[in-house]
Amino acid sequence: MARTFTGLKLQGLIGKFGKHDLSDVEAFAEMPDGKVLSGSEQGLLLLWDGGFIKCEVAHEDGRDAHSGPVRALVLDRRSGCFISGGDDGVLRWWPAAPIDAAEGGEDQPVVGLRPVLEVALPGARGADRDGAPSEGLGNDPPSIRCAVRLDIEHATKEMRTESAVGGGETNQHGGGHMDGEDEQEHEQGGPRAALGIIEPQVESLGVWLIQDGSGAIWKCDASGGGHLECLVRGHGGSIKGVALSAVGRFAASVSDDGSIAVQDYGTQQLIASARS
Repeated sequence: MARTFTGLKLQGLIGKFGKHDLSDVEAFAEMPDGKVLSGSEQGLLLLWDGGFIKCEVAHEDGRDAHSGPVRALVLDRRSGCFISGGDDGVLRWWPAAPIDAAEGGEDQPVVGLRPVLEVALPGARGADRDGAPSEGLGNDPPSIRCAVRLDIEHATKEMRTESAVGGGETNQHGGGHMDGEDEQEHEQGGPRAALGIIEPQVESLGVWLIQDGSGAIWKCDASGGGHLECLVRGHGGSIKGVALSAVGRFAASVSDDGSIAVQDYGTQQLIASARS
């Protein structure tokens, strides 16, 4: 019984969803003080404190954070934002400080926020307007599965350099030494230490790599307003077979997503693709 739903609930190992529908959680991000922001199958962003939902994060007009399951969720402390993405094909940057400070409760179970930036993949059903087809091999609207900040290594080196020049301890929002007030709040896990005290600016959002469900990898220049560039196109599932051509440097591959691709492995270019 210990591994059943009832057993886990009795042990306190399953979060209490309260008035919200029970949902699997595929993506979450933990804050320094232990609170957790998670996604859900319904497209909600839920702020957890312990095993209880503290409040829901939504658009300021009352719309859910996403139209469909949330697949990716990252806390980027450098920009002071949570980044979320899901089956609607839209990536959103949410200001982290008001989420961290949210109280919620019965009178205000939903915290309405305006995203700092929204970027929709071509063909995304969550976009405000129709886009071009996805750059992957499939024909379905793209879903966002993963997002990673590309310049995080550069940011880490920059912080270490500033710390060495300043001769003090590096804080978590940009480098340099901390004064007495910063150090006290850092020890107490205050918002200055956790997420920064300035409002997120588009210029600080950085450059991101995004993988969608159809097998494409995108470069997103969030600091430049969200410009997208498709870097790689591929299968959206596991590759089940590969065959080499006897003429030329060609390879055909098939995937369990029903797609087949022919590529020139010398130039790494996609020659043709189809999907059942």
